[in-house]
Amino acid sequence: MDDQTELGGYAEVPQVQEALLALNEILLPVYMQADREALEHQRAHRRLTIISVLAGTIAVVLAITQLAVVQLSAVVAEQVVWVKGGELLAVILGLLSVSLGIIASTQNSWLRERHKAERCRLLKFRFLAHRALWCQGMGGIEVWRHELQCEIEQIQAIDRKKVKAWADVDKPPHAPLPISTCALSPAALRALMGYYTAKRLTLQSAYFHERSMHYEGRDRKLRLLPAACFFLSVSFVLLHSLMDLLSKGDTRSHFFSIWLVWLAACLPVLGGGVRTYRSAHEFARSASLFHAKHHNLEDLKKELEHADTNNPDDIMHLIWKCEDYLEREHREWLWLMLEAEWFG
Repeated sequence: MDDQTELGGYAEVPQVQEALLALNEILLPVYMQADREALEHQRAHRRLTIISVLAGTIAVVLAITQLAVVQLSAVVAEQVVWVKGGELLAVILGLLSVSLGIIASTQNSWLRERHKAERCRLLKFRFLAHRALWCQGMGGIEVWRHELQCEIEQIQAIDRKKVKAWADVDKPPHAPLPISTCALSPAALRALMGYYTAKRLTLQSAYFHERSMHYEGRDRKLRLLPAACFFLSVSFVLLHSLMDLLSKGDTRSHFFSIWLVWLAACLPVLGGGVRTYRSAHEFARSASLFHAKHHNLEDLKKELEHADTNNPDDIMHLIWKCEDYLEREHREWLWLMLEAEWFG
């Protein structure tokens, strides 16, 4: 979003240089604030998710441990007090983290600020292909700046209800006004295409690819753990049954058998905790979605690179087509997040 380093390269294309100066002056501060707040709320959201899953899992494991300790000895008063204390602490942590997430509306704050930041990004690149910027007869840069400021004020006024309303709307593709009658030089058109390809499509496609690899790696590490916990639990149940059949009342065998039951009971709880963590972040689905988005954006990038540079209307149409796709992508992501549970 920051074009400070690019400004010097567009001295011969005044429309692009003036537009980038205005965007850096008017739009960039709004984007930076929304992006910073979104990242802060997202970090808090992730911390609360991890605390909730860990605390809830520990609470159940400690409750099962308490039963195992009682079975092992009749004189375990002191040990049971420690187990009960640990269980109570874990339950308090779990309830506290969930309560804080609900009271502070962490997810809604995160989604609201992320939506503002993405709307700023969509606004920037749509306005670079705005007819008023390229056609002086439309009022020129002043009209363009005025319309930009009005759009920014609407973004700043976004609240939770407006986020949901925007996500629920299924808008038709935008239709840019023709600019073939405007005094648009081939150099200006090439500059716009080069800037848009480098700063929008290449960077966005690389981001989608990096996210797909990240989520795929996280999913690969955690995917088999719930099933492994389940099958290990069944194995310990079978061992417990064999111990009971073969021990014939032996004390040491009984001790070992109790801990086999403890493992058989705790492993599904651990697997459930891992499954909850995976579902909270949707690693597999996110990896698949980002992978598809990366390939779709690469196809759009190739289409723009092979476009007819002698036809300004085709170039603008392709830019708006790319922005329509990215807007639809953000709308789908936002709708999915709004439909998820608070820590999903």
